Amino acid sequence: MNKLLIPLLILLSPFLAIAEISEEAQRVIDAYVEATGGFENKSAVESIVFLGNYDMPMQGIKAPVTLYMKKPTKISMTIDMPNIGQIRSGYNGVKGWELNPIVGFRNIEGTELEQLHKQASIFPEVDIKSHYIKATRMEDDKEGNIVLEMISKNNMRETWYFDPETDLLKKTKLMIDAGVQGSFPVTITVDEYQQVENVLLPFLTTTSNPAFSVSIKVDKIELNSEIADSLFDPPAVPQ
Repeated sequence: MNKLLIPLLILLSPFLAIAEISEEAQRVIDAYVEATGGFENKSAVESIVFLGNYDMPMQGIKAPVTLYMKKPTKISMTIDMPNIGQIRSGYNGVKGWELNPIVGFRNIEGTELEQLHKQASIFPEVDIKSHYIKATRMEDDKEGNIVLEMISKNNMRETWYFDPETDLLKKTKLMIDAGVQGSFPVTITVDEYQQVENVLLPFLTTTSNPAFSVSIKVDKIELNSEIADSLFDPPAVPQ
Protein backbone atom coordinates (compact mmCIF):
# COMPACT_ATOMS: atom_id res chain seq x y z
CA MET A 1 0.00 0.00 0.00
CA ASN A 2 1.14 3.53 -0.75
CA LYS A 3 1.84 5.51 2.44
CA LEU A 4 0.32 8.52 0.70
CA LEU A 5 -3.07 7.07 1.61
CA ILE A 6 -2.40 6.16 5.25
CA PRO A 7 -4.51 8.97 6.84
CA LEU A 8 -7.53 7.74 4.86
CA LEU A 9 -7.23 4.09 5.94
CA ILE A 10 -7.92 4.06 9.67
CA LEU A 11 -11.19 2.14 10.32
CA LEU A 12 -13.40 -0.81 11.67
CA SER A 13 -15.64 -3.83 10.91
CA PRO A 14 -19.12 -4.44 12.33
CA PHE A 15 -20.06 -7.51 14.30
CA LEU A 16 -22.67 -8.01 16.99
CA ALA A 17 -21.50 -7.19 20.50
CA ILE A 18 -22.77 -5.42 23.61
CA ALA A 19 -20.92 -2.16 24.10
CA GLU A 20 -19.30 -1.62 27.50
CA ILE A 21 -18.92 2.13 27.72
CA SER A 22 -18.06 3.22 31.25
CA GLU A 23 -19.93 6.20 32.71
CA GLU A 24 -16.67 8.15 33.05
CA ALA A 25 -15.72 7.49 29.44
CA GLN A 26 -19.19 8.44 28.23
CA ARG A 27 -19.00 11.75 30.10
CA VAL A 28 -15.69 12.57 28.39
CA ILE A 29 -17.12 11.70 24.97
CA ASP A 30 -20.30 13.68 25.65
CA ALA A 31 -18.23 16.71 26.69
CA TYR A 32 -16.23 16.44 23.47
CA VAL A 33 -19.42 16.28 21.38
CA GLU A 34 -20.83 19.30 23.21
CA ALA A 35 -17.59 21.28 22.77
CA THR A 36 -17.62 20.64 19.01
CA GLY A 37 -21.21 21.58 18.30
CA GLY A 38 -23.54 19.24 20.19
CA PHE A 39 -25.34 16.03 19.27
CA GLU A 40 -28.11 17.72 17.28
CA ASN A 41 -25.82 19.84 15.10
CA LYS A 42 -23.33 17.04 14.47
CA SER A 43 -26.09 14.54 13.68
CA ALA A 44 -27.50 16.96 11.10
CA VAL A 45 -24.31 16.82 8.99
CA GLU A 46 -24.99 14.48 6.05
CA SER A 47 -21.81 15.14 4.06
CA ILE A 48 -18.44 16.87 4.38
CA VAL A 49 -15.93 18.04 1.76
CA PHE A 50 -12.39 18.87 2.91
CA LEU A 51 -10.13 20.85 0.55
CA GLY A 52 -6.48 21.39 1.42
CA ASN A 53 -2.92 20.16 1.02
CA TYR A 54 -1.29 16.79 1.65
CA ASP A 55 2.23 17.21 3.03
CA MET A 56 5.03 14.66 3.51
CA PRO A 57 7.89 16.90 4.72
CA MET A 58 10.47 14.09 5.01
CA GLN A 59 10.01 13.33 1.31
CA GLY A 60 9.59 16.95 0.23
CA ILE A 61 6.11 16.17 -1.17
CA LYS A 62 3.18 18.56 -1.08
CA ALA A 63 0.01 18.11 -3.10
CA PRO A 64 -3.60 19.36 -3.26
CA VAL A 65 -6.05 16.95 -1.65
CA THR A 66 -9.84 16.68 -1.59
CA LEU A 67 -11.63 14.37 0.83
CA TYR A 68 -15.33 13.57 0.49
CA MET A 69 -17.52 11.93 3.15
CA LYS A 70 -21.21 11.07 2.93
CA LYS A 71 -23.60 9.22 5.21
CA PRO A 72 -24.00 6.48 6.05
CA THR A 73 -20.48 5.20 5.26
CA LYS A 74 -19.00 6.60 2.07
CA ILE A 75 -15.56 8.17 1.68
CA SER A 76 -13.32 9.17 -1.22
CA MET A 77 -9.99 10.97 -1.48
CA THR A 78 -8.18 12.52 -4.44
CA ILE A 79 -4.53 13.63 -4.28
CA ASP A 80 -3.00 15.47 -7.26
CA MET A 81 0.63 14.43 -6.94
CA PRO A 82 3.18 16.58 -8.80
CA ASN A 83 5.09 14.64 -11.49
CA ILE A 84 3.10 11.50 -10.67
CA GLY A 85 -0.55 12.13 -11.40
CA GLN A 86 -3.83 11.76 -9.57
CA ILE A 87 -4.14 9.19 -6.78
CA ARG A 88 -7.72 8.24 -5.93
CA SER A 89 -9.23 5.95 -3.33
CA GLY A 90 -12.71 5.34 -2.03
CA TYR A 91 -15.33 3.25 -0.30
CA ASN A 92 -19.00 3.12 -1.26
CA GLY A 93 -20.19 1.30 1.84
CA VAL A 94 -19.38 -2.11 0.37
CA LYS A 95 -16.34 -1.95 -1.89
CA GLY A 96 -13.02 -0.25 -1.17
CA TRP A 97 -10.57 0.63 -3.90
CA GLU A 98 -7.44 2.57 -4.86
CA LEU A 99 -6.31 3.90 -8.25
CA ASN A 100 -2.65 4.87 -8.35
CA PRO A 101 -0.77 5.90 -11.54
CA ILE A 102 2.31 4.03 -10.28
CA VAL A 103 0.82 0.65 -9.32
CA GLY A 104 -2.56 0.84 -11.06
CA PHE A 105 -5.95 -0.22 -9.66
CA ARG A 106 -6.50 -2.51 -6.69
CA ASN A 107 -9.39 -3.58 -4.50
CA ILE A 108 -9.04 -2.90 -0.78
CA GLU A 109 -9.89 -6.01 1.23
CA GLY A 110 -9.55 -7.64 4.64
CA THR A 111 -8.51 -5.52 7.60
CA GLU A 112 -7.85 -2.53 5.35
CA LEU A 113 -11.48 -2.62 4.24
CA GLU A 114 -12.65 -2.92 7.85
CA GLN A 115 -10.56 0.12 8.71
CA LEU A 116 -11.98 2.05 5.77
CA HIS A 117 -15.53 1.28 6.91
CA LYS A 118 -14.80 2.90 10.28
CA GLN A 119 -13.07 5.92 8.77
CA ALA A 120 -16.09 6.48 6.52
CA SER A 121 -18.39 7.24 9.46
CA ILE A 122 -19.03 10.95 10.01
CA PHE A 123 -18.66 11.85 13.71
CA PRO A 124 -18.64 8.33 15.21
CA GLU A 125 -18.52 9.95 18.68
CA VAL A 126 -22.19 10.89 18.28
CA ASP A 127 -23.16 7.19 18.38
CA ILE A 128 -20.13 5.65 20.05
CA LYS A 129 -21.78 2.29 20.79
CA SER A 130 -22.23 1.64 17.07
CA HIS A 131 -18.47 1.79 16.54
CA TYR A 132 -16.82 0.64 19.78
CA ILE A 133 -17.49 -2.28 22.08
CA LYS A 134 -15.60 -0.87 25.05
CA ALA A 135 -14.45 2.52 26.36
CA THR A 136 -12.65 3.04 29.67
CA ARG A 137 -11.20 6.14 31.28
CA MET A 138 -7.55 5.62 32.22
CA GLU A 139 -5.26 7.68 34.44
CA ASP A 140 -4.42 11.12 33.06
CA ASP A 141 -1.07 11.20 31.27
CA LYS A 142 1.93 13.18 32.51
CA GLU A 143 0.78 16.21 30.50
CA GLY A 144 -2.59 16.19 32.28
CA ASN A 145 -4.57 14.98 29.26
CA ILE A 146 -7.71 12.92 29.84
CA VAL A 147 -7.08 9.44 28.44
CA LEU A 148 -9.63 6.91 27.14
CA GLU A 149 -8.88 3.37 26.07
CA MET A 150 -11.20 2.34 23.22
CA ILE A 151 -11.79 -1.12 21.75
CA SER A 152 -13.34 -1.03 18.27
CA LYS A 153 -15.77 -3.58 16.89
CA ASN A 154 -12.96 -5.39 15.09
CA ASN A 155 -11.20 -5.71 18.47
CA MET A 156 -8.56 -3.07 17.75
CA ARG A 157 -7.25 -0.96 20.62
CA GLU A 158 -7.11 2.85 20.41
CA THR A 159 -6.07 5.48 22.95
CA TRP A 160 -7.75 8.89 22.82
CA TYR A 161 -6.30 11.99 24.51
CA PHE A 162 -8.45 15.02 25.41
CA ASP A 163 -7.58 18.52 26.60
CA PRO A 164 -9.12 18.85 30.11
CA GLU A 165 -9.66 22.60 29.66
CA THR A 166 -11.36 22.60 26.25
CA ASP A 167 -12.73 19.01 26.16
CA LEU A 168 -11.31 18.74 22.61
CA LEU A 169 -9.69 15.61 21.23
CA LYS A 170 -5.94 16.20 20.81
CA LYS A 171 -4.59 12.90 19.48
CA THR A 172 -5.25 9.21 18.98
CA LYS A 173 -2.78 6.33 19.16
CA LEU A 174 -3.55 3.06 17.37
CA MET A 175 -2.26 0.29 15.13
CA ILE A 176 -3.10 0.39 11.43
CA ASP A 177 -2.95 -2.27 8.74
CA ALA A 178 -1.04 -0.93 5.72
CA GLY A 179 -1.45 -3.91 3.40
CA VAL A 180 1.83 -5.31 2.12
CA GLN A 181 3.71 -2.96 4.45
CA GLY A 182 2.21 -4.74 7.45
CA SER A 183 0.81 -3.29 10.67
CA PHE A 184 2.48 -0.55 12.69
CA PRO A 185 1.60 2.04 15.36
CA VAL A 186 0.72 5.63 14.50
CA THR A 187 -0.20 8.77 16.37
CA ILE A 188 -2.89 10.95 14.80
CA THR A 189 -2.79 14.51 16.08
CA VAL A 190 -5.64 16.95 15.41
CA ASP A 191 -5.24 20.70 15.85
CA GLU A 192 -6.32 24.15 14.70
CA TYR A 193 -10.03 23.69 15.41
CA GLN A 194 -12.25 26.19 13.64
CA GLN A 195 -15.98 26.87 13.53
CA VAL A 196 -17.70 25.64 10.35
CA GLU A 197 -21.37 26.60 10.49
CA ASN A 198 -22.66 24.93 13.68
CA VAL A 199 -19.76 22.54 14.36
CA LEU A 200 -16.11 22.82 15.38
CA LEU A 201 -13.64 20.89 13.22
CA PRO A 202 -9.83 20.45 13.17
CA PHE A 203 -8.11 22.01 10.17
CA LEU A 204 -4.81 20.18 10.70
CA THR A 205 -4.38 16.40 11.00
CA THR A 206 -0.97 14.76 11.27
CA THR A 207 -0.38 11.00 11.12
CA SER A 208 3.09 9.95 12.25
CA ASN A 209 5.44 7.36 13.68
CA PRO A 210 9.26 7.38 13.86
CA ALA A 211 9.55 6.46 10.18
CA PHE A 212 7.25 9.03 8.58
CA SER A 213 4.96 12.00 9.04
CA VAL A 214 1.99 12.95 6.86
CA SER A 215 -0.17 16.03 7.37
CA ILE A 216 -3.39 17.25 5.84
CA LYS A 217 -3.79 21.01 6.20
CA VAL A 218 -7.36 22.00 5.37
CA ASP A 219 -8.09 25.32 3.69
CA LYS A 220 -11.85 24.94 3.37
CA ILE A 221 -14.60 22.66 4.66
CA GLU A 222 -18.07 22.39 3.10
CA LEU A 223 -20.97 20.82 4.98
CA ASN A 224 -24.04 19.17 3.45
CA SER A 225 -22.99 19.66 -0.17
CA GLU A 226 -24.67 17.54 -2.84
CA ILE A 227 -22.26 14.68 -3.60
CA ALA A 228 -23.12 12.08 -6.24
CA ASP A 229 -22.96 8.50 -4.97
CA SER A 230 -21.02 7.54 -8.09
CA LEU A 231 -18.00 9.43 -6.72
CA PHE A 232 -17.46 6.65 -4.18
CA ASP A 233 -17.83 3.73 -6.61
CA PRO A 234 -14.81 1.93 -8.06
CA PRO A 235 -13.86 3.42 -11.45
CA ALA A 236 -14.14 1.42 -14.61
CA VAL A 237 -10.60 0.37 -15.52
CA PRO A 238 -9.43 -1.43 -18.67
CA GLN A 239 -8.86 -5.16 -18.16
